[in-house]
Amino acid sequence: MVVTPFRSQSNRNRRRIERFTKAKHMAKHMAINSRIFSFLKTLGISLGVGITLGAMILLIGPPKNEGLTISIMHTNDFHARIDQVTFDGSRCRPKDAAENKCYGGIARQIALIKKLRETEPNPLLVDAGDRFQGSLFYNSYKSAVLKPFVFLAGYQAMTLGNHEFDDGPEELARYLNNFSIPVVSATIDASKEPLLVGKWRNSTIVTVGNASGLGFDRNTIQDRRIGVIGLTTPSTATAAKPGPNLRFLDPVKAARDAVAELQAQGVKRIIALSHLGLGEDEKIAAQVDGIAVI
Repeated sequence: MVVTPFRSQSNRNRRRIERFTKAKHMAKHMAINSRIFSFLKTLGISLGVGITLGAMILLIGPPKNEGLTISIMHTNDFHARIDQVTFDGSRCRPKDAAENKCYGGIARQIALIKKLRETEPNPLLVDAGDRFQGSLFYNSYKSAVLKPFVFLAGYQAMTLGNHEFDDGPEELARYLNNFSIPVVSATIDASKEPLLVGKWRNSTIVTVGNASGLGFDRNTIQDRRIGVIGLTTPSTATAAKPGPNLRFLDPVKAARDAVAELQAQGVKRIIALSHLGLGEDEKIAAQVDGIAVI
């Protein structure tokens, strides 16, 4: 198990990198306890983690010649950072750029995603929410400025963060209209919100790898299916403006139900795409069987 720090675009991610300097901290930070490590061992999966451009990249791979190698590219809390910034998150000025002191931005992020897709086996690109809010781009153009880049990056599954609800169901509905990427959140019941009903599901199934492309592991399509469940923090009900019609569910029960749905379809490898926070992630890891990675 190795931990490699990359450059980050904010102080918060710098502190996160510092917490990652020793591999023993990974289990707590990623909320993978001994039960899930045992499950990983059963599947023949090992972990490596790096932070880059305000995103988290996990490379999930088995010991040599065993099982399935999956390269998970994971982003979260993008917060409409379309443009590059300095290390402390402030505006990147020409002088900063000339001195190579600027980081992040959507151009770097998509360039890195493209590179990893070309070099890593069975890439899987997911986002854990909070793409809304946080820059003048969002203040001026709202979700319209984000949507084209999500499609350009080629995300395969996404969940919702609390900030996706800052401008109410109306803005989120505009974002999710004609949205071809699977959006998952097992903790939000939208059945009574006309603007959002049917816009997401509890989970989705993604097939990684290509028989004629990089990273084909000679597994059947069945064996290369990855289940992804979404978990949005219930605190969204009071921290944002979701409106009166959404119902936020208990994360542990919601996760168990979503895992059971995937297992009933024969899915063996399940990822929890979480926007709950570390403490709740630890509860999920301790109380929900069947999840390989959070």
